[in-house]
Amino acid sequence: MLAQEGTPGPTPEPTVEPTPEPTAEPTPGPTAEPTPEPTATAPAPVVPGPEPTRTAAPVASGGSHGGLASTGAELSLLPVGVLALLLGGAALLIGQRRRSSSTD
Repeated sequence: MLAQEGTPGPTPEPTVEPTPEPTAEPTPGPTAEPTPEPTATAPAPVVPGPEPTRTAAPVASGGSHGGLASTGAELSLLPVGVLALLLGGAALLIGQRRRSSSTD
């Protein structure tokens, strides 16, 4: 009998080829080369060169501050310095009062 068009015939089973398993070949790693022993070498002699020419430092103009702190960083440190002086002075005064009252 001839197979009619439209009637499915037996479907062939798909063939699965086995994949070869990867062989574990050792990968070449970095070879450890022996480090050479350090040899004692004399330091190179210091040859004196010409003296560097010194130029005068640029003078910062005070501007409208009249020579006082001219940058923002210096102005921001001003209250910290004043506070430190006040606390130091207060600590000295308290210490002297305690010392003078303990001897009486």
